[in-house]
Amino acid sequence: MYVNFKNSAHCVSSFALEWNGGETDRTKEVKEGDTATIDLSNYAKLADGTSCWARAYVVAGTNHDSEDNFNYDLHSQLTAYYELVGSAAHPRFKFNGIH
Repeated sequence: MYVNFKNSAHCVSSFALEWNGGETDRTKEVKEGDTATIDLSNYAKLADGTSCWARAYVVAGTNHDSEDNFNYDLHSQLTAYYELVGSAAHPRFKFNGIH
């Protein structure tokens, strides 16, 4: 399973996926209009069915967690899509589903 982060906010940010007890490494910094993807198969400690959420590490702004969680599917090749919108001072996530 993969997670795709699109930065549509007026800021630069890196991203990670979090769950109770862990998180992925942060992505590279992503400028407005760019995307980053995390391959969750690289995280052996992430158990099937775990509830996950996105975190943005906004440069010159505040960190922000998504309000929409999804359950990790160990056997899925689908991608969960998150989009960061707003600004460095007021970032917010949109969850665009799993396809």
